[in-house]
Amino acid sequence: MVGTRQVVVGAAIVRDGRVLACRRTAPPEAAGRWELPGGKVEPGEVPEAALVREVREELGCDIAVTSWLAAETTIGDRYVLRVAVAALVAGEPDPVEHDAVRWLGPDELGDVDWLDPDRPFLLPIAEWLETPNADPRPTLDTVTSVPDERLLLVHAHPDDETIQNGATMAKYVAMGRGVTLVTCTAGEMGEILVPELEHLAADREDGLGEHRRGELDDAMKELGVTDHRFLGGFGTYRDSGMQWHADGYAIPADETHQNAFWNADLREAADHLVAIIREIRPQVLLTYDQFGNYGHPDHIQAHRVATYAASLAAVPSYKPDLGEPWDIPKVYWSAMAESRFRATLKLLREAGDTETFSGMEPDADFGPFVTPDEHISARVDGSEYLDTKLAALARHRSQVETDGLFFRGSENGQSMWGEEFYRIAKGTPGPVGEDGWESDLFSGL
Repeated sequence: MVGTRQVVVGAAIVRDGRVLACRRTAPPEAAGRWELPGGKVEPGEVPEAALVREVREELGCDIAVTSWLAAETTIGDRYVLRVAVAALVAGEPDPVEHDAVRWLGPDELGDVDWLDPDRPFLLPIAEWLETPNADPRPTLDTVTSVPDERLLLVHAHPDDETIQNGATMAKYVAMGRGVTLVTCTAGEMGEILVPELEHLAADREDGLGEHRRGELDDAMKELGVTDHRFLGGFGTYRDSGMQWHADGYAIPADETHQNAFWNADLREAADHLVAIIREIRPQVLLTYDQFGNYGHPDHIQAHRVATYAASLAAVPSYKPDLGEPWDIPKVYWSAMAESRFRATLKLLREAGDTETFSGMEPDADFGPFVTPDEHISARVDGSEYLDTKLAALARHRSQVETDGLFFRGSENGQSMWGEEFYRIAKGTPGPVGEDGWESDLFSGL
C-alpha cells in the first residue's frame, strides 16, 4: 500500500529490443485496448513476487524482474501503478486473460491503443529499448530484493516437492532465504484419488496436468514460495507415467507420450535449467538420487537433468547467452533415513496398522528405497512447520487422501514427515551435531 492506495504492478517484458503488449477483453470499456501484463500486489507480497505471479497466471510464462522504471501513475483514487522491466526466463506468452499479444519495437509503441494508466510509461520504455546494448537478462546486480542465501529444488511432478522437502522449504522461506522450485512435468499421468476428478484422467479428458498446475500454485502459497516454474515452461515436458516391477520398484511404462520427460533430449532439458541456475545463482541444489528414490523414470530423469545442468552452468565457455557461469557450492539428494524409517514402521505395526507401507516389515530389506544412516549428511528439523507442510500437501487434492498416510496423527508416524533427510552429492559438509549430521543445508558456506 502507498498511503491509502493499493499498488498495482505492470511488466515491461523485453526480448530482442521489443516489449510485450497484451490486449484486454474485459471490462467492456477496456476491451480491445492494450496494456502491460500485471496486477495487484496482495497483502504480504513484495512487488517483484506479485509481478512474477500475475504474469504466470495471465500468460503462463516465467519472468525475472531486473529494474523498476522511475515513473508511477495513479488509477482512480484507489490504486497506484508501477512498472518494472523484466526478462522472459521460461515459456512463451500464452494469453489466458487477454485475446492477443504483440511484441512492439520502440517505433511501434504508438501503433496500438493503450489503456490510459500505461501511457506515461511508453516514453521511458522506448528510451530503454533504444539504449545501446540494453539487456534485460537478470543478474545478481540487477534483480531486486535477492536474498543472500538461495535454494533451488528440481522435482518431477507437482506434490513431489511437498512430500520430500515441504518442511525444509517452509522453514527456509520463514528464515528469509530464497526458495526456487523447478517442476519438470505437470504430472499428467498421476493416479487420481478423488472420484469427482476422475474425468481428468489421461485416458479420458486428459486435463489433469492443468488441474495440478493450479494445485501446485495453491500449495506454494501455503509454503510461502513465490518463485516456482516449469522446466522450459508449462507443457514442455509431459509426465512419462510408470509401472511397477515385480520386485516393488517403479520402471518406465511400456508406452510413453512423444514429449514424455523420459524421452527428453538431456542437453536440451539441461539448458533450460542452466539458464535458471545462472539467473538464481543458488548456493544449494536439491534433487533426487540416481534411483529417483523409488525408480520412477521422471525422478531419475530429473536427477540426470539437474546433475548435468549443475555441471554445465559452471563452465565459463558453455553457452554464454544463457548467463554468467555459476558453480553451485552444495548439491544434495533427498533421502529416507533407514533408522528413522524402520523405527516409524515398527511403531505403526505395534499400533496395529498393517496398511501403511503394506507388505513392508521393520526388519525387511528395503533396498534403495531407504538410505543407510552412514550415507546421510543432513537432517533438517522442520517439525515446527509440519502443519504448514500438511496444509500444502492437502492442496494437491487429486493426489492425496486426507485420511491417508500423510495425515494420520503423530502416534501413527506423522511426525516423521517433519524431519527431512539429505545426502550430500557435491561440496563440503559444514559443522555437524551430536547425531553426526548437518542441521542446515547452508552450513559451512
